[in-house]
Amino acid sequence: MKISNIFSDNMILQRGMNNTISGISEASEKITIVFNGESFMTTADNSGVWSVELPASLSAKGFGPYDMTITGANNDEIKLSNIMFGDVFLLGGQSNMELPINRTLDLYEDEVKSACDDGIRMFQVAKEFDFSGSPKMLDSGEWLSVKPETIMDFSAVGYFFAKLHREKENVPVGLVHTALGGAPVEALMSENNILDTAMKIRTSRELKCTCNGDKSKGCIFCYDKMIEMDKDPAFVKCVKEDDAKRAEAWYGALEANDPGLKNGWTAKWDDCDDVITVPGFFINTKYEKYIGSLWLQKTVNVPESFVGKEGVILYVGTLVDADKTYLNGELVGETPYKYPPRRYVLKKDALKAGENVISVRLSMDHNIGGAVPDMPYYIKCGDETVSIEGEWKLKVGYKCEPLEGETFFIWHPAALFNSMIAPLKGLSFKATLFYQGESNCEYSEYYADMLIAMVEEWRELFGKDMPFIIAEIPYFLGEGPEYIDNPFEGVRQAQHEAVKKMDGTYLAEIYDLGQYNELHPQNKKGVAEKMFDLYVNNIMEDNN
Repeated sequence: MKISNIFSDNMILQRGMNNTISGISEASEKITIVFNGESFMTTADNSGVWSVELPASLSAKGFGPYDMTITGANNDEIKLSNIMFGDVFLLGGQSNMELPINRTLDLYEDEVKSACDDGIRMFQVAKEFDFSGSPKMLDSGEWLSVKPETIMDFSAVGYFFAKLHREKENVPVGLVHTALGGAPVEALMSENNILDTAMKIRTSRELKCTCNGDKSKGCIFCYDKMIEMDKDPAFVKCVKEDDAKRAEAWYGALEANDPGLKNGWTAKWDDCDDVITVPGFFINTKYEKYIGSLWLQKTVNVPESFVGKEGVILYVGTLVDADKTYLNGELVGETPYKYPPRRYVLKKDALKAGENVISVRLSMDHNIGGAVPDMPYYIKCGDETVSIEGEWKLKVGYKCEPLEGETFFIWHPAALFNSMIAPLKGLSFKATLFYQGESNCEYSEYYADMLIAMVEEWRELFGKDMPFIIAEIPYFLGEGPEYIDNPFEGVRQAQHEAVKKMDGTYLAEIYDLGQYNELHPQNKKGVAEKMFDLYVNNIMEDNN
């Protein structure tokens, strides 16, 4: 007998609604569930699948905690403990919903560092793709409550929404987290839904194929071809292996041939090849098309008050693409790609009074490199800062050819539906909190239709009246180095159009919470507040 990991210790079930517990066992096996003082029986079908619907009335006895025992015909037994009733929210979308608390600490570190609340629990659905065509059972994941050792991995939007709910209602709050960075809307839909919707769009409008050939994201004219190819496990395996070999060879050559690693450029050097200004991109410089490694170095003077202190942080803004950052010859942090803010916590003995040397080994695999403007570049101790902006010495490392990007199958049409969405069928949710659209900006002219089709399909799984609170894509002017466009305007218009056509769907207008140069603004508490206002005014009273 086996059940999904979503049904595990510490789970929260939606109060005031029916909740379905399901699993697999021997064909025709009799199953008994004892929960909250009542027994429920069912019989598995010929394929061994069974389900039991727990009535909404069970939550009237209180929030819990409760135990559950599931027994099979041969005394095969599963015991679950610390189950609560409360309000459960499905978190969906891409990186701005996925963004964890640990990426928002510039704003919220003091607020979250000692947070502890067993009444807020999150289940992270495994981030996997599946093209088999049938839903898989969740065989990993656990319900985690808020405590200092777990909160850093919580969805920031989800946590702050749950905290607001707890403060207002004082009921347990469950978060089922399905968001994945970069996921376009078609990855969250079933194959049939995608193909039917694409066909309707193509036949109802005069559209021409504008597919840009992106290996990881398609358009409505190539969904069918991508889906058919992805059904072949041998094809997927071959592409992934080729991608891995190519990346391994590229980075292997970079590591093996970088003169900075061979000649100790992590420590102070007096000579240099050039001088550059930080922050700033390399556009319109001789390094604009440079691919490979560059070494940057700056000497800064640090006051005695910074020395020997806990919690001193080196802020190195946001760098494109990857970095390894050294202080006085010692590695203090590294980040393998361009999006995360560089916030490197220093050891107590890392700094010395007076002269300190910061060395950054910056590597670009295909982008125009540089240090993103209008980000923090300083050493911070308490309320004091020492700037690291200005002139930096530069040494040329190892020059490479651009690295061909990998194929992100996890973003392909239907990639996530059977692995992350459909396995949750039968669960009841108070509402879905959805933050997605950035990855559909190239084809925003049909995003509204795709979003509507996705919402309708999710409601088939979780209840036709399940409310959706959708976050509007905020202000953003692109990833640089030239900020000349507003790439998400088409998606925003599509979101407004879609919400107008769907009952029980609400748009949190968060345009003003964006930053021109930051795809992932840290102000996720502000997003949660806007979404919670919509929840309070339109949804909350339903089950109270």
